[in-house]
Amino acid sequence: MAQRPLDIIHRALDSNVLVELKGGREFRG
Repeated sequence: MAQRPLDIIHRALDSNVLVELKGGREFRG
């Protein structure tokens, strides 16, 4: 059950974007 590289990249990018958005909102207030 190996995932496709694109799927892994998309999941990583989505998680990173969510973290950045949440972190940015928290830091900026």
